[in-house]
Amino acid sequence: MQFKRYLILTLSLLVLACGKESFDTPAASGPVTVGFVVGGADTRTTINDDGISSSWEKGDRIALWATSQNGTATLSAQQFGLYYRDGSLAMFTATLPSAMAEGTYNYWATYPAPKSVNGTKATFNLPNTQDGTMSGGAAIMVAQPAQGPQLSKVTDIPAYFEIYDGHLSLQMKHATHALRFFAPSNKWGFNDGEKIERIQFTMPQGIAGDLTLDYTDLDAARTTANTSNSISLNLTKPIGASASASALEHACAAILPTAAFAAGDAISMKIYSKRQMVEQAISLEGRDAMQAGHITPIALDCSSPVERPKIAFRITTNNLGEQPYRITLTSADTNTKWLITDDHIYEYYTGSTTSTIANGSGFDIHYDEETLASISGKSVTVTYESESAIITNAITMPTMTVGNSYTVNLTVPYLMYQDFSNIANYNDEATTGSKSLDDSGLPGWTASRTRSSAGSHIRLRPFYGVIGRYQGRMDSEFFGSRLKKSVTVKVTINAGAEKIATPLQVGKTTTAGAIEARIDIESVSTTLNLAKGTNSSMPSFTYTVTGVTANHRLSWRTNITSGLWGTYSDTPIDNIKVSIAK
Repeated sequence: MQFKRYLILTLSLLVLACGKESFDTPAASGPVTVGFVVGGADTRTTINDDGISSSWEKGDRIALWATSQNGTATLSAQQFGLYYRDGSLAMFTATLPSAMAEGTYNYWATYPAPKSVNGTKATFNLPNTQDGTMSGGAAIMVAQPAQGPQLSKVTDIPAYFEIYDGHLSLQMKHATHALRFFAPSNKWGFNDGEKIERIQFTMPQGIAGDLTLDYTDLDAARTTANTSNSISLNLTKPIGASASASALEHACAAILPTAAFAAGDAISMKIYSKRQMVEQAISLEGRDAMQAGHITPIALDCSSPVERPKIAFRITTNNLGEQPYRITLTSADTNTKWLITDDHIYEYYTGSTTSTIANGSGFDIHYDEETLASISGKSVTVTYESESAIITNAITMPTMTVGNSYTVNLTVPYLMYQDFSNIANYNDEATTGSKSLDDSGLPGWTASRTRSSAGSHIRLRPFYGVIGRYQGRMDSEFFGSRLKKSVTVKVTINAGAEKIATPLQVGKTTTAGAIEARIDIESVSTTLNLAKGTNSSMPSFTYTVTGVTANHRLSWRTNITSGLWGTYSDTPIDNIKVSIAK
């Protein structure tokens, strides 16, 4: 059954607030701030008798036109912002270059402010993504032409009994049709306490897009352009089963008015909870036009939901040394909607910093078609947060097809890892000096008396000279934002020595910039004894460094003690793996 109730609102849509609320305080600067108060106790602002209300929101703006009696335009689509609301009253204000001259004016208004104006034709965009409350400009309205005095200067919020004196009063009509969705309790099948979070529906006519109307003539013909046959309601307030006609949980959509429906016409719906979904089609055959200012109730049949296909994210390997309690997915495509209420960033949190995600565990995302299209085969940044660390890595999502479920295996990365696969060739054998490795493929790393083997490893170059011994040194990037607090780290490296058995000092430093090899490591943890002739085999060594914070770097320094004069003994280092020691 279609309601034929004509919706007329006195320019006051928000009466749900209890008590006075102040919003945009009139600017102190500027020639004059004027306003008008709308609403009142004698004005009903609900759009039907079932309690479906529209509310002014902070940020709402009304466009106002005014001409003097001689036809001179004084205001042209002047935007007025919500200043305050108090029960059924609301005030809108704007700062004008100068005060309006005393006299009587013709006024017209629209909500929201149009996206463009051509003469007396105003164009609005009815979005194809809405939130179920008809907010954010979905409830397009145009005012009855009216006459009134010049707008008064606003110096403060007026008292309740003062607001009607000489203030402009307008009546507005809806330019769109409303669909009211609800689910009767005898047609409810979603379980585990889930509610409807999204309704996606398609109709045989254009129901979203651009609407152009004459703001001076409510009866003039209206035109549409750039229309879409589908609308998605991503509900800010998910709805459950409606127990009775007087206790409805409902979501509303604003649509462009339609023509009468023909044979075979239907509204096709997909109804989503967090993990389940229902598809439903309702015949529209023979129905009259859905007119502006009217409401059509739509009863949803949610009696037979099915589980939505899912993407299961599971930790298979953890190199960090601590299990995470939070995992965040950031899609490279900013249009991604991981879940109905999320954007391209999805966060899974166990609910407690002490409740962690073990290997083999993870979380599921029950996707819809839009999510799959935006992430299939795409790059996603994964952020892991544990007790001590926040680290990230990038994964590539599998190529996915709608209707199938998938598992994505996650590897929690090392706290720091360097295999030198990005390093470029260079040779720095100067007896003094040091260099940044930023341009050599290792941002943040520095070295002194070293050389590299492109894409392979780095070599410290100790030298036993006639007049002294020369060391080689390398320092990592800072741990920085990866570490939240002081920890002990476990470091595993491959290292060797060429012509001379070489002691390799390892530790940490807080010194920024390139550090010369002659300078001792700030805090030495231990010394690794590298045997002669191991430069090609590079055996593995593991050690710990205590008290490591965000302000620390790791350091490696040769300290050659013997050999023939003029002897170089390269010390190659590769595969540096750093994790938190527990």
